[in-house]
Amino acid sequence: MKILFIAVGFPPATMSENLCNGKLVLAFLRKGWHVDVITRESEQYYVKGWEKPWMELKPITHEIKYSVGNKIERFIDMIRNAVLMCGFPIEGIRWARRAYQKALELQEKNHYDMVITRSPSDISHIVGHKFSKKTGIKWIANWNDPATNIWPLPRKYSKIQWYIHDRYNHLILTNATINSFPAKTLMQHFMKFYPFIDEKKCRIFPHIALEEDYLLPKANNSKESKMFRLCYSGLICKDRDAQYLFKAIEELKMQRNAQIQIDILGTKDEYTENLALVYSEINIRFIGSYSYLEALGIMRNYDVLVLIEQVMDYGIYFPSKLVDYAQLNKPILAISPLKGFVHEALNSFGGGIAADNTDYDSVKGALFQLYDSWLNNNLGVEYSSRKLLNSSLCENVIQAYDTTFQEIL
Repeated sequence: MKILFIAVGFPPATMSENLCNGKLVLAFLRKGWHVDVITRESEQYYVKGWEKPWMELKPITHEIKYSVGNKIERFIDMIRNAVLMCGFPIEGIRWARRAYQKALELQEKNHYDMVITRSPSDISHIVGHKFSKKTGIKWIANWNDPATNIWPLPRKYSKIQWYIHDRYNHLILTNATINSFPAKTLMQHFMKFYPFIDEKKCRIFPHIALEEDYLLPKANNSKESKMFRLCYSGLICKDRDAQYLFKAIEELKMQRNAQIQIDILGTKDEYTENLALVYSEINIRFIGSYSYLEALGIMRNYDVLVLIEQVMDYGIYFPSKLVDYAQLNKPILAISPLKGFVHEALNSFGGGIAADNTDYDSVKGALFQLYDSWLNNNLGVEYSSRKLLNSSLCENVIQAYDTTFQEIL
């Protein structure tokens, strides 16, 4: 199987979606498939340069580089490339036209069986559309997030901007051989806005876990501790508000005389830093950023791993962080919408507790319940995440792709 993989976000930059793309390509290579990746010139997040496990991806990664230019040059180049790429004057179209040219160049050498376009940024899909139309090669468009103009929380668009993005989505969703999503909840969200989507042309490919042999051992030799230790990995901000969590930790400390610590692994946010000052009586630590493998090794030392989602009526997202946490087999405290993917997943498969992110008593109750389990040394028994992880195991995700390839080729 020869695959052309097109994604704006890819290692060595380490945003969450880039990591998802990197893990998937690593698994493709392990399967023995030939893969070439077209991506954007790396923007460095958290770490610099190629590090393990991404070093294996460097030889097959083709970064599209070009001069930014001044305002006039950018405008002229954008209009020219928009005309060449189906008439879409949208962000990233300059990259897309150059990525398309690179795709045709690689096709002459490798004669691909399949093209896969991935988010973040929906712009990669126009490359897949043009390439598939030109070559006749089957095309899978993957949507890991809502399309630009259908986010659950409203964003400001002019009528013209909305129309352009809506027309773009129609083109991609209609012409892709397969539209794929990490969860059924996200697919259903798309169908609310685009009811013409043929469910027979849709597939669910869960976020993939990292191959186990890449994982590093624990970052340190942690001993039995009298400290109940929690960790949140990523950015906590006003949209993913930690106030209920900090308040519950404060109350647990006061009511139970608990020794408890919450570490935030990742970049600092001013809102959360100020919030930590309000709750200065509890042990909140910002421990900085690490490479992906180092972060996984560090998180293995904690008793509970925390996930915080935005407030919304229904949680359509499958946070990739959920897979990382489940792979470490650590209990998860998810502060999430009462209804939605995360809540349903934890209730169905175990691995932790989903608390309602609009209800302080729900967050407090979940934290106290996990603390009591920790006191009784039962966390690993009561909150094993092996069932939760199952659908994201490499062999299961790759089997799902293999089955789809066989169906459409």
